[in-house]
Amino acid sequence: MEIKLVNKKLIPAYIVLVVIFLIVLYALLNPHILSKNEIMEYVYEDKDVPSDFLQSDLAENIEQIKGVYPIRVEHLMHSANSLDEAMDIAYSFFGEDQKNNIEITLVSENKYYYLLNSKSILDYTPDNYYIFTIFKKDIFDVETKTLYTTDTEDIKNILNTLYYIDSEGKIVSSKTTNSKYSLYFIDVSYGDNNIKDEVYYKKIDVSLENKDEQGNIVLKLPNADLFEGTLIRKVSGNSNKK
Repeated sequence: MEIKLVNKKLIPAYIVLVVIFLIVLYALLNPHILSKNEIMEYVYEDKDVPSDFLQSDLAENIEQIKGVYPIRVEHLMHSANSLDEAMDIAYSFFGEDQKNNIEITLVSENKYYYLLNSKSILDYTPDNYYIFTIFKKDIFDVETKTLYTTDTEDIKNILNTLYYIDSEGKIVSSKTTNSKYSLYFIDVSYGDNNIKDEVYYKKIDVSLENKDEQGNIVLKLPNADLFEGTLIRKVSGNSNKK
């Protein structure tokens, strides 16, 4: 039987094809891995979250609200059993002398929360303006960090909303399985003088396996910032696009 050997000249080509195949396969299996250029593009972007990250128009509503007021706007999260209770919670953040001069309005509502805005009546100017995301207590209790749903899409939407409000960095993406929620984000440690900026691409995991006696998921939420999470990649450079 005649055995034909592979042409030695073709071996480097085969190696290149195998390497390319492995790179493509790795990218498909790990879509959250970003190159240095992709990381910096996220830093340069004006938006803090991708356009498809939130289930609603929350980001647009909040940016529109913030653009109206030249003074500080603080975003607060709570939970309530009804819109009336949500309104009462919002008004409770203002002193008795302020309540008659403040109006709380419903900006939007979906299956997860009420978005409320506070604005002054006439020419009264409070020290702070507040935006309130009041989660519906039958699906998520902010105070006890308890989820009353096991649907992974609902859990992803709730945690995406929560981290959009509470994250200090730029959010890249997230994914949810039956056991955990993962958030991928970018944060920057700004340098000074001859020290370059340090850009950190990181991930935090939130376990969905911690449950109360009734079987409801109780969350332990790490911060999405420089000090928590798993470092995926660190990039040194100028985070301000010229």
